[in-house]
Amino acid sequence: MIYILAASILAGVSWVQLQAELPSRSELGVAAAGAVGLMVLWWSLGKFSKRASLATQHLRMFLLSLAITVIAAGFATYTAEDALQERLKTHLDRRSVWLDLTVVDLPTRDDRSWRFEVEINHAYEDATEQSLIGDFPTRGVVHWYFSDRFAAPDQLGPGERWKLQVRLRQPQGSRNPAGFDYEAWMLEKRLSFGGTVQQSRLLPAPERLGSSTGVQIRIDQWRDAIRKRIDHDLADEPSRHVIAALVVGDQRAISTEEWSIFQRTGVSHLMSISGLHVTMLAALVGWLGGRLWQLLCSTPARVGLILPVQSVTALCAILGAIGYALLAGFAIPAQRTALMVTVVCFARLFGVRANPWASLSIALMTVVLWDPLSVLAPGFWLSFLAVAFLFVRCSDTVEQADSSWLRKIVSVLRQAGQAQLAITFGLLPITVLFFQQVVLIGPLANAVAIPVVSYLVTPLAMLGVVIDGLFSAPFFLRSAAAIQNWLYGCLVWAAQHSFATIDWPSPGLWRTIGASVGMVIALGNILPQALSHYRHLGWCALGLLIGVAPAPPAVGDMEVTIIDVGQGSSVLIRTHSKSLLYDTGPVMGRSDAGARMIVPTLRRFNIHALDEVMVSHLDQDHSGGLASVLALMPVHRLRTSDPDSLLVTSTPLNPQLEPSACVAGQNWQWDGVRFEVLHPSPQWLAGAGNTKKPDRNAASCVLRVAAQNGGSLLLTGDITAAVEGGLHGNDASLASEVLVAAHHGSKTSTSSGFLAQVAPSLTVIQAGYRNRYGHPHPEVLERLREVSALARTDLQGAIELRWRSGARTISDFWSSHRRYWHLERHSEP
Repeated sequence: MIYILAASILAGVSWVQLQAELPSRSELGVAAAGAVGLMVLWWSLGKFSKRASLATQHLRMFLLSLAITVIAAGFATYTAEDALQERLKTHLDRRSVWLDLTVVDLPTRDDRSWRFEVEINHAYEDATEQSLIGDFPTRGVVHWYFSDRFAAPDQLGPGERWKLQVRLRQPQGSRNPAGFDYEAWMLEKRLSFGGTVQQSRLLPAPERLGSSTGVQIRIDQWRDAIRKRIDHDLADEPSRHVIAALVVGDQRAISTEEWSIFQRTGVSHLMSISGLHVTMLAALVGWLGGRLWQLLCSTPARVGLILPVQSVTALCAILGAIGYALLAGFAIPAQRTALMVTVVCFARLFGVRANPWASLSIALMTVVLWDPLSVLAPGFWLSFLAVAFLFVRCSDTVEQADSSWLRKIVSVLRQAGQAQLAITFGLLPITVLFFQQVVLIGPLANAVAIPVVSYLVTPLAMLGVVIDGLFSAPFFLRSAAAIQNWLYGCLVWAAQHSFATIDWPSPGLWRTIGASVGMVIALGNILPQALSHYRHLGWCALGLLIGVAPAPPAVGDMEVTIIDVGQGSSVLIRTHSKSLLYDTGPVMGRSDAGARMIVPTLRRFNIHALDEVMVSHLDQDHSGGLASVLALMPVHRLRTSDPDSLLVTSTPLNPQLEPSACVAGQNWQWDGVRFEVLHPSPQWLAGAGNTKKPDRNAASCVLRVAAQNGGSLLLTGDITAAVEGGLHGNDASLASEVLVAAHHGSKTSTSSGFLAQVAPSLTVIQAGYRNRYGHPHPEVLERLREVSALARTDLQGAIELRWRSGARTISDFWSSHRRYWHLERHSEP
């Protein structure tokens, strides 16, 4: 029964997260009435059926499951509505207000800024605190950038209370069918706004108001103190951030390069407080508590006889698991393990043999009902499914008590290998769904990393924190760091091999579910005895992961994806067998558009190598993602307007890539699709070379693409109106069906004469939503509406154009892929 209950609750909550819009109040009312009717029918069948047949029992179970699913969906809808209502209101977006706030969780510092989560005490229109802003969100994330003119605090800790002027922004991110969903992440974390601290000589200085108190604040302060101790003692160790992640769950300081290595080798789950670590510490604390209680039993007062040793051991294990989970920031893997340890230990207290599946089900229900939005996190699914497949594979393991020590060692190693393979293949479908990769080297890397991290690095780090705190002796911490450094070197070596990972397009939800069910059948003993010898047919379900990428265009046709990279540019052009990427988007803090949006888009189309990358010019909003693209994807040719100024770092996938210049007159043909560079011409480059400060925008590569079967596209970078006039004067063939407007719709480009020459039927503008430059400019929008249809990535998300035998179709993220947390965007504030 408990399994059906857990599965029904999970199904109802998950169904809500797949909706483009939340159910309305009337729909919820109908669903509630239906749930009541189902419960009445379930009760009636049990009440009035003297001898319930097997079919009746199954019917009652189905009715109960359906009713619980409906109730869970209603509860999840209510929770989601509450979270959306908490979001920053549109009229406050991009406004600067004064906030009385408290720093919570662990602030993170990098070379450019502090990043910290805050809880709002009060919000005011101005520094006088006379006009209070009502209905303001309670929690958000703030960046405090460093400046030569204005100082930011050298130290920032949880519990500190500040009065700051903050420029607010709604949780808005780039919207693409593949890639990081910032809005979903903010919703799952219950962060209702973002903000940037504003400083000026005309404004009052930031003011420290003291400190707040509370249980969670105290826990965060303890975590922060431990982290600072680790940073101080391991200041010269490259692995200090991983050690901090293992001890206090602070993953944010781990560098992007380190995460890339961990992901390529499949060991990311180890580089934070995982379920295995919580279980180990709980067992250790339980054992120590039990031994201490035994000592108390031998004292003259016989204090230890008040409770049995087994009960004390169980209670200490519960305290150890919950305490370590709190130290980790109560992340989902830690929550799940702490709850399972608690269930098992309470069962032991009451003399009941705990069923591992029941423990997992109770933990699942508790996590989901406590926070239904937790199912938005990939870690939720990976954590619970990993344990489930571990149980599926190892449930029939029987240890022989009379085995020799050698046989026991062999048995343990065999079981460990079976468990690792079960988790690897069991999680394969959902790993491909979330990350679009198959980590081939993962089992081997985990075979080394799991024992090293779990049995050496983590215990030494935990012991080191205690010893260092008591005696100021960092020996154990340094030992943990040295071992982690050695492991990282091994992982770097493993990640460099081309066979380490395979990019794989996401199979979609239903294919993933089908493949996962097949893995349960293949790896577990769930089939009836008469059918058990057919269980290996479950491996055939992995075939559902094959052939999931969109079919390439036919010869003579083309497909264009205008990727939403915020305030930047990136366009993917696919022919039958080739692909070209025009621009690579901007830098985004510690990451960039290449890693967050572009490479996931390439994987979605099953592109394993780019035939060409053309960077229109070297402004960071057009070239900022190039480093990640080159690190994650082989590139056969790189072209830009200023190759001498482009610094290309050698990567294992692109060890000897040299950029070349794009020059007017260059042209080539792929699969019946013609590519032609229209700008810059040699004459223009010669003239620009004589100026003191060449205009990089004006030097942008202009590329025209025309399909043999019909359809054409003009990409213009950031060229100015003067360059547009020059293109016209050169009698270049500009007429194109689709135009990507220059410079994100700036008023310095897209002139009336240029539009008349191009005569587009559709113009696409790539820009960030409500960007600080005011792009696209109202004058440009007015000109465009007079001559063509208009599409905008800032409002619609990624835009996909497909030409089939000359007929063009268009789709966008908003109409095809949105979820309820993607709020509709408007061009006017």
